[in-house]
Amino acid sequence: MRNTALLLALLAGLFSAASPAAPLWQLEGGRSTIYLLGSVHFLRAGDYPLPETVQAAYAAAEVLVMELDMDDLNPIQAQATLSRMAVDPQGRDLEQLV
Repeated sequence: MRNTALLLALLAGLFSAASPAAPLWQLEGGRSTIYLLGSVHFLRAGDYPLPETVQAAYAAAEVLVMELDMDDLNPIQAQATLSRMAVDPQGRDLEQLV
């Protein structure tokens, strides 16, 4: 399940980076419809309000899943984790890794 969530988050980030507005992808199967909204981290102030299709999907959702729960985030611990994970243990830089 974690790998699936990670893949969906990665795809959302890639799609949103390629689009100036928040992309809304719709997946249908059986009796379910799933909407995947690209990350809004890349949006500019001028991209708001979000398109009506995005607002309608949000309003109709029975379940909303976010990439992280900001209420449970400890900013000091998050910064320490980010700092620790941002450095390659073998000393390679981003250019070498990509």
